[in-house]
Amino acid sequence: MIVRKIDLECDFDVCLGARKEAYLCSFGTLSGVEKILSGYRERMEARRNDSRFYYYHVWEQGRIIGQLEFRSCWEADPSHSPGWQAEDTGYLYLIYIAPEYRGSGVVNELHDFITKTLSRKGCKRIVLSVSTTNERAMRFYKKKGWYYLSPNPKHTTTEFWGLDLL
Repeated sequence: MIVRKIDLECDFDVCLGARKEAYLCSFGTLSGVEKILSGYRERMEARRNDSRFYYYHVWEQGRIIGQLEFRSCWEADPSHSPGWQAEDTGYLYLIYIAPEYRGSGVVNELHDFITKTLSRKGCKRIVLSVSTTNERAMRFYKKKGWYYLSPNPKHTTTEFWGLDLL
């Protein structure tokens, strides 16, 4: 398995596919995905040279099998993360694994990659938003030590969860 920065010029269509599949897994529908994808490429391009943002593809045997999107220095909202500071809080946007690799253990390696990367950047914790209908993801996060923080005021069927980095 190789984790490599996303090549937007060559692989943006793969990024779109991963985002759509992840949305479908999370919410059971593609209704509303257009809001997530609106301006997606432009955001990725604008963040390409910003050291706080991480966009990676996961490669296995010459093909992309996953996608990671995360950042350090999240603008933490004190209402759902009291006492947390932006400079030491990371945010996990996406862990996507191709269906045929789910259950293979790859996600554990990728989770470790994300936590180690953010820890090296000085993050003491990470936040994510998870769909309350994505039971598989919630079981995985609980197993990895993530815990409930608050409802997500921007999306009624998601919750903020946190992970303390040691």
